[in-house]
Amino acid sequence: MTRSKVGIRLKLVITLALVALLPLAAALVFTVDRWSEVRKEQAAEGAVSVASAQARGLAVTLVKDAQTFEITLQDSQIVLILSQPTEGAAHVGDDRARTTMPANPIARTLMSVKHDPRVVDVTVTDRTGLAVGSTRATDNLSLAGDPWWRETYNDGRGAIVLSHVEYDNLARTHTIDISFPILAADRIVGVALVQMDLAKWMQDSIGTVPDSPTASMLIDRRDGRIVYAPGVAPLSATEAHWSGPIAEGQKPGWRISDGEIQAYVPVSPQKTPGEIQTRFPDWVLVAHVSQNVVMRPVYHFALLALAAGFAVIALIFLGGLLLVDRVVVRRLRRLQQATHKVAGGDFTGRVDTGGAGTGLLGADEIDELTSDFNDMVGRVRRSHDELVSADELKTNFIRVAGHELRTPVSYILGLVKLLKDNTDSDRLQQAMQSVGARARRLDDIIRAMFKLMPDKMHDEAVHYSDVSIPELLEEVYLDCFPFVERRKQRLIVDSSLLKPNVRADREKLLDIIENLVINAIKFTPDGGQVRLLVSSELEGYVSISVKDQGPGIPEKELPHLFQPFYSGGEVLQHSSGEGGHQKRGLGLGLAIVRRFVELHGGTVSVASSPEGSTFTVVIPVAIQQTAP
Repeated sequence: MTRSKVGIRLKLVITLALVALLPLAAALVFTVDRWSEVRKEQAAEGAVSVASAQARGLAVTLVKDAQTFEITLQDSQIVLILSQPTEGAAHVGDDRARTTMPANPIARTLMSVKHDPRVVDVTVTDRTGLAVGSTRATDNLSLAGDPWWRETYNDGRGAIVLSHVEYDNLARTHTIDISFPILAADRIVGVALVQMDLAKWMQDSIGTVPDSPTASMLIDRRDGRIVYAPGVAPLSATEAHWSGPIAEGQKPGWRISDGEIQAYVPVSPQKTPGEIQTRFPDWVLVAHVSQNVVMRPVYHFALLALAAGFAVIALIFLGGLLLVDRVVVRRLRRLQQATHKVAGGDFTGRVDTGGAGTGLLGADEIDELTSDFNDMVGRVRRSHDELVSADELKTNFIRVAGHELRTPVSYILGLVKLLKDNTDSDRLQQAMQSVGARARRLDDIIRAMFKLMPDKMHDEAVHYSDVSIPELLEEVYLDCFPFVERRKQRLIVDSSLLKPNVRADREKLLDIIENLVINAIKFTPDGGQVRLLVSSELEGYVSISVKDQGPGIPEKELPHLFQPFYSGGEVLQHSSGEGGHQKRGLGLGLAIVRRFVELHGGTVSVASSPEGSTFTVVIPVAIQQTAP
């Protein structure tokens, strides 16, 4: 099953978005939650204040209206009439207290009270409950049995009573009654009843708070019915969820119900200066406001904060993304591309360890990873080159050795077969000399191969001793003289060493010089000259140069001269001859020279022109650390 690929840039975007948005969301949620609670408490406290003010206003209005009506009805003539014996009062009520009696002085006073637009009807009784005047025709002259009259008379003590709301069929409206005693010398001489239009009286009593979303309603605690609320018919509806503190508590408070913040304050009666008792119905003044209206500024702030936060985070996010893209993503992508090249076999590429942010912030793990990657690629490339070189070495060995070894072996086998039945001693002796020459050639080839083997028993076993350069040069001259004589050449040896002795491996140093001289003899024409020059160098080094008069080395072959089995041209055209003009061998001589020179801590170089080539070896006079 193939898994979908998610790029590191997208992962960084998601990570940065989560890192940026989660704290913002958490902070915003916490702020909004805390502010919401504070806002609700502030709105509730404000609603409680409104409800308390309106409840006090309702009680004050009751007392004020009662006092106003009392002052109006406290007319001296009414008090005089009501102070007369009961039979006098009955005489006054002979006309059944009709308002159409203009001669009745009580009726005229009652009509002046009815000029108040809130007043629906005014009735006055004497201290026995007998009606002595009314603004409305009535057949009921004795009102002493009515609850409002008994509560107002209060066994002669008197009380201001606000009765429950009722529907008046004649006025076709809901009314509320205010009843109060009429006094004469602190003695009750009568009782007055003022029926008022509920809506008009409540508007004046409760009122509204300017520029406030708070609305108010008056609730009857007995059954939860709404006594008064704007737009609601009195007693036609019940407050939802009528339970809990509004129904039970006697102290101001607030609650949240049906998406509204409701502040409730019981309506408490106020005493008059004369200590006359005031009685109210069991009412609760409720000031309510929509929770959405209260929370609108919070939501508005939350949206503004969210928008501002998003804007700031977007700017920081984009800046951070650009920085991360330059500092992290691009460097990882370069590393990825280099990895793909290596996977495809290209070991030439390297990743720059420097990058945006490195100079400012310093190196980091990506720089270390890049450096390790470059080192790894370098090692892999060296291993690869070594494998390629080893493979090439193997191929060249098979091709060259197959030709160089087969030639003397075939010669020996063929000669043995021819001489199998031969009894001529001279011919047999000559054949044995040829076989010996071919065998020596095989031995030289095998020895040369072993000299290049990476074995401590061979090339890395350097046995230092004091080597006399003059003696070594003389031995080289004697070993190479047969080849020089055969070619009618001259070998000139010149030594200008200040110190004739050096610390070196004599056998390896002999191989170095002889290989260079033999090669010079091969590529110098017959009758030519080979020069061997040994001189002192600065800082304790000795220089050995071999110059031939050959045709020079092509430039394209120079980088490969010291590689094993490289001798230029077609391998199968090489000759096994040792001293023939321009005869090529296994291509091991110069490889052995370089290896032995490096073991001595020295260097070998070549300079070539059409007039000849010069090979120069520089080695230290004293013992040096060997090359790895």
